[in-house]
This record gives sequence, C-alpha cells and structure tokens, in this order.
Amino acid sequence: MSMREKFEESASEFLETIAAPAAERVREGADDLLGRIGTDARQLGDRLGSQLADLPDVALRRLDLVPARKARRRLIFGVLCGLSIGALAAYLFDSSRGAERRAALTTRLGLKSPEPAAATTAPSN
Repeated sequence: MSMREKFEESASEFLETIAAPAAERVREGADDLLGRIGTDARQLGDRLGSQLADLPDVALRRLDLVPARKARRRLIFGVLCGLSIGALAAYLFDSSRGAERRAALTTRLGLKSPEPAAATTAPSN
C-alpha cells in the first residue's frame, strides 16, 4: 500500500469517525440556539407590544415615537432635497456654461450690478 493510499484511507476514517459527528453536533447546537433566540425575541416583542398598548397617548408623545409613515415622509423629503441641491450645484458649476449662469444669477439676485454693454459703433461710409 502506497503512502498516498494510506493517507487517503486515514483521511476518510478521520472524516467518518471525528469530523462528521462533530459537524453534526455543531449544526444541532446552532439550530437549538437559533430556536431559543427566536422564541425569546418573539416573547420579548409580545411583552413590549402589550406594554406599549397600555401606555396613554401622552406618554407615547413624550417618548417621541415617530410613526413609520412620518419617518418615511421625512426620508423622502430628505432625498428630494439632496437631489435638488445636487442638480442645482451641477447646473451652476457646469464646466462649459457655469460661470455665465452664476454671473446671471448674482445679477438677478441684485448682488452685483449689471455690467454696461460695450458701445458698438457702426462704421460710417
């Protein structure tokens, strides 16, 4: 029997006698632990829900619990504001016409007086 065959035989024996049973025990322990965690979390959620249902509205307002709909509205408003500011910045700081747009904006807002137009004279014949 060659060294390779002995090694393969001892590896398969190790797998059958030690590794596979140990892996099965770890898998069972993990399943049991996850089951316990799920049960405990469910019980805790039920208790918290029943206690919150018993609180008066005044106490809930003091806790400042924001309803999901209001939180969603705030998120959407924040995203829209961010997009608007980003679009405005891209418009004003455009590499091709940004300086022209910024100058027009400062003139329109009254922050800078308009520059007088250059006097052009027609050549006389």
